[in-house]
Amino acid sequence: MSKRDDLIAKYAEDLRTKCNMEPDIGLLTKVTIGCGPAIYNADSSTVAGSDAAELETVKKNYLMKKLGMADSPALMEGINAVINTYGKSERNKHRAVVYYMLAKHFGKESVYGCPVAPRACGSRTFNSGFLRRASFAAPAPPVAGVLVSGVLPNCAEVELIWRGYAFAACGKVSYI
Repeated sequence: MSKRDDLIAKYAEDLRTKCNMEPDIGLLTKVTIGCGPAIYNADSSTVAGSDAAELETVKKNYLMKKLGMADSPALMEGINAVINTYGKSERNKHRAVVYYMLAKHFGKESVYGCPVAPRACGSRTFNSGFLRRASFAAPAPPVAGVLVSGVLPNCAEVELIWRGYAFAACGKVSYI
């Protein structure tokens, strides 16, 4: 296993033992990759839960910039809830684990391209320029190019992932 895989296994174990939750390994892997080289540095790989400036940085750089959330008191409440779940007395609060729990806490898994599971009734997948993946759960014609807005005939449900955001709709699909 690579060093990153070892760290992901370590983070998954932290989630199981210290946070009492079963991790979604796919999401945990994507969050870990999103942290970049910070996970390999002893100082930047952890979050100081008692340092107000550090928590403010997590709020601004992760919640607001990466997850695209608007500034509100709920953000700091969510951070504090995650820190409490991880354990205030826990010295090594791994950044990737904190970010994973924040993404789960705020329901922002779609930022990492973790879509809703496609329906079992014959979904089709295609790739195009900006649209990385789309699944059509009912008989629907393949869409060529980038769908900006339109109506998909005979469409029971459409699940789209575009620039890291998941969209689900029926019939009419519109987005920027």
